[in-house]
Amino acid sequence: MAAANRWARADGVLSRLVLDDAVILTPGGEEPFALARGANLWSLLDVPRTVDDLAGALADRGAGPGSEGKEALAALLDELAGTGALLRLPS
Repeated sequence: MAAANRWARADGVLSRLVLDDAVILTPGGEEPFALARGANLWSLLDVPRTVDDLAGALADRGAGPGSEGKEALAALLDELAGTGALLRLPS
């Protein structure tokens, strides 16, 4: 089940938190990209976590996924995995 996947930062990814944003450069990436308002999410991904874990931790920080919910968070994680910034780990 996809919801049971855990997510973590990929090895070799460089990042810097700038205010509420995370600026990310993936290995082999030519240009860094900004994860707008993603500093809280990126900091939580220092250890493997499920979507449920991330949503709960973000809510505790007052930075929850908002009205889009866990589906939007899962879609964002999929997108970040597509860039090489994240790894999808089995549960």
